[in-house]
Amino acid sequence: MLPQRRRKPVHPDAGPGYLYELQPAQPAAPPPVPPVQTAPDRTAEILTISVITALLVLLGFGIIFWTLENRHASAPTPTPTATSPVATATAQLSLATGVPAPTERPPATQPAQPQTERTPVPPDDMTPDVRLPIVSLGGGAEETVEPPPAVEAAPSPTPEFTPTPIIISLPFVSSDEATAIPPTPTSPILESPIVELTEIVPTATQAAAAPPTATPTPLPSPTPYLIDSLRAFVDRQPMQLYVGPSSIYTATDTLDFNAEIRLYGRDATGEWVYVCCVDDELAWARQADVRIEGNELPDELDDDDENDDEEANDVRWLRIEPVLSTLRPLPTRTPIPPGDFPLIRFTPENSGRIQPLPNLSAAAKTWTTEPQAGGSLVSPAVVAGSSVIVASSDGHLYSFDRVNGNQRWRTNLGQLVTVAPAVDNNLVYVADDTGVVRALRDLGNATNEEWSRSLGAPPISGINVFSRTLLVNLNQRITLIDAEDGDLLTELNLPADPQYPAIGGQLLYVAADVIRAYDLMTLIENRQIDLVWEEPNITNITAAPVYSTPGVKSLAELYVAGGNNRLYSLDANTGRELWNQDNGDAISSMAANDVMVFVAGNGYIRARSRTDGAEIWSRGIAGQILGGPYVDDQRLFAYLQNGSFLFLEAATGEVLASLAAYPAAATAGAAISPPYVYGPGNDGKLYSFREAP
Repeated sequence: MLPQRRRKPVHPDAGPGYLYELQPAQPAAPPPVPPVQTAPDRTAEILTISVITALLVLLGFGIIFWTLENRHASAPTPTPTATSPVATATAQLSLATGVPAPTERPPATQPAQPQTERTPVPPDDMTPDVRLPIVSLGGGAEETVEPPPAVEAAPSPTPEFTPTPIIISLPFVSSDEATAIPPTPTSPILESPIVELTEIVPTATQAAAAPPTATPTPLPSPTPYLIDSLRAFVDRQPMQLYVGPSSIYTATDTLDFNAEIRLYGRDATGEWVYVCCVDDELAWARQADVRIEGNELPDELDDDDENDDEEANDVRWLRIEPVLSTLRPLPTRTPIPPGDFPLIRFTPENSGRIQPLPNLSAAAKTWTTEPQAGGSLVSPAVVAGSSVIVASSDGHLYSFDRVNGNQRWRTNLGQLVTVAPAVDNNLVYVADDTGVVRALRDLGNATNEEWSRSLGAPPISGINVFSRTLLVNLNQRITLIDAEDGDLLTELNLPADPQYPAIGGQLLYVAADVIRAYDLMTLIENRQIDLVWEEPNITNITAAPVYSTPGVKSLAELYVAGGNNRLYSLDANTGRELWNQDNGDAISSMAANDVMVFVAGNGYIRARSRTDGAEIWSRGIAGQILGGPYVDDQRLFAYLQNGSFLFLEAATGEVLASLAAYPAAATAGAAISPPYVYGPGNDGKLYSFREAP
């Protein structure tokens, strides 16, 4: 007889259910009769499981329905002012390229855009068209592009502070972009300061200063459209064309004055535009050589206001055109290392913008140091690596440790130096008052002279540096010198003494009797002078020009202080006037951030809107500013002639800190190396303030 199976309850620790075990057969006993209750008990168990399963299914459907209802309820309803995925993607266009879009108003209500990546297809002919999908110009590798330019889908970088939209991206090769400078690691606070902090009592002028009269105008809102091409006309006789966006590339052909052309793209700064057509080919020309006319806004953006014509003929509508990979790279400026302050105005653009300024609104520790030989510190200070470099009236150039003020080295120049030195690639460039320029290599505790050159006349302002080229201001001329070997490249002869020059993308801005823009690449590479534009109506210029990008009303803007106390805003690429305002007082220095331009003179600092020049606030100060002002997004810093360090809130002009380094007067411009600021004094001491923790 076969063994029978019987059910055995599972151990309580194992949970519900049964185990089955084999038992030996019982030959003498009759077969067992199954209990009658087994079937009903099994049925109850099955019913219980079925009920629980049904409840779980109903609960799942309920959760799904609740989720869908809430998503539908929270979805924004499109309105004419709502921020759509198109607008968000366009905001990324502005951030990725550093270029705001040309209109300040949002577009009309638009149908929802599908959230899928698409590749726009350019038209088969050269007729103008409107590219409706938003295009974000993200960075990418260089590609060879045949005309008409094709658009390729590519991922676009998304700033950390904006949502990630689904966008269509165009690869391009941008021009030089500003290098973000992280703050210098915080050093230990120095104990036992030599100089006590002194609060400066505001002057009567400060107390009487008018409160803010306006609010800063933000950058214009980007538009969600790009236009395939713009109608334009040749505005120069003749207009030279090149195979790439620079005069260093091969010249191909010329076009006659007033010839009608079409523009199909631009470079990142807008200095160069992609032109059609010569022998059915596209080529590059300067934007200053073309006149954009006869275009219309897309229907979606046309609101019949008085600015429609100006907006329709804006070069910012054009996409950034890729540069052919076969073209050699343009010369680039040396990136500024973190913590350095290598030029009197920090960067070659002369914008006075520093990110970030030290926060000295609280009390700060300070140190002072003085040269071993006598004399006052007569040149503005610069910072390179661990050194603060400044010249003394004793004929020496000094280097002090930026943290503790200890002297690192001194070099006997044998002559007085009153203009700011410059630092580039571990070389210190200094011009003495006899006109001798030297290149000194910083060895840490000593220097080695690499070369020297006599210019025959004393300099009248600090040295500017770009692409291994020195620009030295002399009497009625600017001399360009090779920074590596001291060779003379060329000279710009001028009718009057020039102000400190400003350098944009590829243009050199020189303010003398009038303001002029020269092709810097032609000066450096070909040693030839090529005047791109001049503005003869702005005369007797009183301050160094300021180049600022991104622009507010153009891709890049140039601010010029005229001798009639007027402030001018110009399109930096063409010289076209954007606006002018009567400042009421002479302007000696300027600076700019994203929304405001700051002008300063004897006894005042003012903030004006970059959109129209309207005054935002005015603040009285004690005397002149030396080497400033300098700004970031939040604060403005100025080193005053009375020896005080002044920090203002950029948006309102409110005094955040006014620190007196010493009772004597300052002699030259200050240097900034977060968390420190340094000011030279006429007592031969270098004064430093540091952020309080």
